[in-house]
Amino acid sequence: MIELLNVSKTYQLSGIEVNAVKSVNLNINQGEFASIMGPSGSGKSTMMNILGCLDVPSSGEYLLDDIDVGKLSDNKLAEIRGEKVGFIFQTYNLLPRISAIENVMMGLSYISNKDIKNKAEIALEKVGLKDRMKHKPVEMSGGEQQRVSIARALVKNPRIVLADEPTGALDTKTGSEIMQILTSLNIESKITVLIVTHEPDIAKQTKRIISFRDGEIISDERNK
Repeated sequence: MIELLNVSKTYQLSGIEVNAVKSVNLNINQGEFASIMGPSGSGKSTMMNILGCLDVPSSGEYLLDDIDVGKLSDNKLAEIRGEKVGFIFQTYNLLPRISAIENVMMGLSYISNKDIKNKAEIALEKVGLKDRMKHKPVEMSGGEQQRVSIARALVKNPRIVLADEPTGALDTKTGSEIMQILTSLNIESKITVLIVTHEPDIAKQTKRIISFRDGEIISDERNK
């Protein structure tokens, strides 16, 4: 499903060349539940942007379902993001003045209103928010807002869910609940879930830990 072949990413920062990712080779199969771990500046966020088709490699190849992502136009990248990738962010990225169900419906404007609402209701029920659909984000706890974010990622039935520090703004108990939701969704829906984190306790809850340092993979281990 995901194959990276000698992928590097280089940026220019104030005239200085920064090698954010260096010659990465990686394979991730459909249905895996993995974490990309490392400290700040390790390259894990750059890798998430590449995997999510928000950015493309400077060199090497990124194959997603056998499609060479680096050769696609911006419009085609946006199309793939819309069809294949769901994003979950640490800061939720919800619109504060509309309800939970309206936030989830935002990404499905290309189908009829009836179908949008039905899909959004199902997604919110899956994350335990059946009775909170009409509440606005400001009326919800951090954990509930992150559940809305998960529902928004799931509503389009993506092939991949990329979660960037999904528990970073939450307390330990709520963070554990969010991880349980992601684990259940991976098992039940066979969606590939990739979590970007710097927290070892979060990474240990996934089935595979891919560790980055200075833009390179330093270890790739399976959890028992």
